[in-house]
Amino acid sequence: MRVSMRDRKNGSFQFVVSRGFDPSGKRLRDYVEFRGTRTEAKKMHTKLQSEIDRGLYVTPAHYTVAEYLEEWLAVSCRSKVSARTYERYEAIVRRHLIPALGSVRLQELTPLQIERYYGAELDHGRLAGPGGLSAPTVLYHHRVLHSALEWATRKGLLARNVADNVDPPRTVRPEMHALDEDQTATLLDLIVSTRPDLYLPALVAVSTGMRRGELLALRWSDADLDSLTVTVGRSLQETRDGLTFKEPKNGRTRSVGIDAEVARELKARRKAQSERRLSLGVAYQDQGLIFPDVGGAPMSPHVLTRKFDRFRTKQTEEAVALMDKLKKEGKAASKEYVAAAALAAVLPTFRWHDWRHSYASQQLRAGEQVLVVSKALGHATTAFTMDVYGHVLPGEQTAAAARHGERIAAARARRQVAGAGK
Repeated sequence: MRVSMRDRKNGSFQFVVSRGFDPSGKRLRDYVEFRGTRTEAKKMHTKLQSEIDRGLYVTPAHYTVAEYLEEWLAVSCRSKVSARTYERYEAIVRRHLIPALGSVRLQELTPLQIERYYGAELDHGRLAGPGGLSAPTVLYHHRVLHSALEWATRKGLLARNVADNVDPPRTVRPEMHALDEDQTATLLDLIVSTRPDLYLPALVAVSTGMRRGELLALRWSDADLDSLTVTVGRSLQETRDGLTFKEPKNGRTRSVGIDAEVARELKARRKAQSERRLSLGVAYQDQGLIFPDVGGAPMSPHVLTRKFDRFRTKQTEEAVALMDKLKKEGKAASKEYVAAAALAAVLPTFRWHDWRHSYASQQLRAGEQVLVVSKALGHATTAFTMDVYGHVLPGEQTAAAARHGERIAAARARRQVAGAGK
């Protein structure tokens, strides 16, 4: 096979790949359109011929990007990700990727076209316009598109993944709002006195590091309250089809330890739940859940979040009002004012997921082994745990350097003593 280049003027070039003849004697040719400078076209010509010579050339399929992405969603994506993740991918493909890139032939998609799309979507890029997306969102779009094009290369539809040569937007890891032990105690005491229905879910979350969906999927059969362990084997998710259970993230069942106080609270809840089940009779939809809704059915993760957000908003408003009152009374230095100020500082930005961050941060600062904390969190590797939470150990590098220096100093001292004895 050979490739020739035709100059179609106005910055347009056509590459013709001669692939021989079919059984009837008809000449087989592929046509690849290219726009750019002559120098760029010559480089592309050399690249195509190199792919042919190395056996990497793939005959262009009569796919547009839109047609291909629809097939990827139906054939590959749907069977490999959770229902909720599939819905997110589907929304990105149909609302963003297809309108922007769908008319391009799959074989002719270029890194520059993809980067132009990213630039147009960014809300702070040089090509951004009103209603653009944030950098983290566009980065997520990049990951979805990259995954789709990677499948195309594995199936022989593309010789290479053009998204490999794209510079996605840079993002900063979102700031985590982890509480220390004193702040945790303060917030838990406030919850138990104002929203007792949220107290035990919050206590278990900050005591185990469980994700919200994992917490709401817990059954009494998962809890061994005598041996102080809970098995996390599934997660609750909300999709267009309703609430469904799935495997936990990373697909791994794990055992998490609980302390005696959490076990006592769970035993009390089990007793109260049994009494409610008896009082409601057949109206109680018993699924054996530890944290169901009032009727025994699974509680929507969004419902739990909304309840917590309403609690945060109300308590923040009350804390600010109390601060204003005390300030007018000249009591800005009082313990009551300090406590209200502490709540007003923490509550507005504290999300439900930050209970998990608080657990991890507190455990690592206390010196618990990274492997133990990583397993409790359900992370795939300890490296990932340290990548996310390593910043909570700012003194570790200093302490390690000090210990290293002490060992070197001791070795030098031993050497001096040995030299003096000669």
